[in-house]
Parts: sequence; C-alpha cells; structure tokens
Amino acid sequence: MPTPPLAFLSQPIAICPEHIAPAPTRLRIKYANGSGSKFTISQEPENGVFDAGSAVELFSVDGKALSRSQHRTFRSTATGLPLFELTRKMSASTPWVIELPGRKGGIPSVTLERKTSLFKDHLDAFVQSVDPAGMGGTNEVVLGIHGQDIWKLRTNVYLGDVVVASAKRTDKMAVYMPGKKLEWVVDVAAGMDMSLVSAIVVVLATTLYEMSAGGDAAVGVAGAVAAC
Repeated sequence: MPTPPLAFLSQPIAICPEHIAPAPTRLRIKYANGSGSKFTISQEPENGVFDAGSAVELFSVDGKALSRSQHRTFRSTATGLPLFELTRKMSASTPWVIELPGRKGGIPSVTLERKTSLFKDHLDAFVQSVDPAGMGGTNEVVLGIHGQDIWKLRTNVYLGDVVVASAKRTDKMAVYMPGKKLEWVVDVAAGMDMSLVSAIVVVLATTLYEMSAGGDAAVGVAGAVAAC
C-alpha cells in the first residue's frame, strides 16, 4: 500500500511549535525495548538512506512496562528536556489525557475519541493548536485517524479530506514474534508538529493488540508538555 500524497498546510498544526516540520519529513518510530513501553523517534535523511549512522534522533519515549496508566514521557533528544507526558486514564470518557504547562485539569491539548470501526483503527483527534508565532492563542483542529487495513499496517491522519500524516508498520508478521521490536515509518506533511504525530503513533502502537470495533467510547490523549 503506497504512501498517499501529503497536503501542504498553510496554517501549521502544533502543540510544540518548535517541532513543526518545515518540509515533508519521514520519521522512524521504533520500540526501544521488547515490551513497547519505550520508543525512539528519528528523522530519516533527505537521501532516504536510513541507518544508525545517518539517522537524527529527535525524541525518546520512556515508560513503565506494567503500568496501568501506560504513562509515557516524551523527551527532546537535542536538549534532554521533557516535551510532554502521555497518560492513559482509567476513565470511559477520557482514557488518555495531553496538557500544556500550567493547564493541568483544564482543557486537554489533544483529545482522541474512538469511533465505531470493525477491525480498523478509527479515532478523531481534537487538537488545541497553538499559535506558532507565540502570541498565546489556540485554535481547535479536528484530525481524523483512519486505519487502512485490518492488519493495522497503515494508518492515515486526515485534516478534512486531505492526508497530513501517514504511518506504516514495517513488518506485518512482527506482531506475532514475542520480543520483536516493532517499527513504523511515518510521513509527515510540512506544517505538522512532528511531536504531535509521534504521540498519535505511540497511542496506536500502545493499543495495537486491542480490538478496534466498539462503541463511541472516548480515548483521550493528554500530554503534559513540560518544555514546549
């Protein structure tokens, strides 16, 4: 299944404006351990040749393997500082909760709601996108997250009818191999926040073995962004 054409965003969508992709960008998101509680997120070089020596690591994700909250801390590799925390809440309405600094308990930076879809991932993401100029304003943007196949190999992120990101798991059979470190190739449109897209893919990775069919139970994403 080929990568779909990506949109050009005249208005960026971001929770961490410093991580907006200036041009179409390809990321690699990979398990850093066998349990899927830790990830590394790297940018693929422009020549498309990805190896350990040429990869530029952007973010790391750390968490506890047996945590009920499935707490994940995202960090900037360049600074070592935390970007945000992704936590799964024990709540039917908002199981995942993202908050900007000083906004804990307020409106989440991102909320994901799971929609009814037989065997395929289908979520809506309500993003409180911040002003990249630093004026302090926010604008709610709704992104549609749609699985493209029952194997959960490819998932597209839509703004309306256009694709702003697309994630593909690189190995179809790896999910059946205990301890196998899964990996996703993620294409990000210019103007999209790469940390936001990474958080969406980590949610998909965390819920990979869960059934996609179901009611309109909400899946909240909240991130505690500590250094945006």
